[in-house]
Amino acid sequence: VGVGMGFSQWRALPAPRPLPHRAVAAGLLEVLPATLILIYCFVPPINAYIFRFWRCKLYTTSEPGELPIEYNEVMVEEPSILCASEEHDSIFRRYIIVSIVIWPVGSMALYSSLLFACYKPLHAKLRTALTRASAF
Repeated sequence: VGVGMGFSQWRALPAPRPLPHRAVAAGLLEVLPATLILIYCFVPPINAYIFRFWRCKLYTTSEPGELPIEYNEVMVEEPSILCASEEHDSIFRRYIIVSIVIWPVGSMALYSSLLFACYKPLHAKLRTALTRASAF
């Protein structure tokens, strides 16, 4: 009686489905070469723009020969914003810090992590899916 009670609840397992993370990994490996080339091409000009955007220039606001000489420091890329103003500080906090983290730091982290992941296969001269995808 005790052994026969469990058999009525047993069923065959459904057919195994492909794991979703394998499909995602295959898709990422497929777009990795194009992504690396685009990042490699766009990081230097975007970095230059980020740091150039933050640059300020000093202008005199007083008439020639007038004393004391008054100065205003404005952003080169956006002359309507004074460099010592609240608006300038909010732009720095919102856009510049995020841009610096995403582009210079993020791209270096991406390339470093790829190098770390590919180090052993490259050192052993093995071709894996990741080494083939990152060889541009």
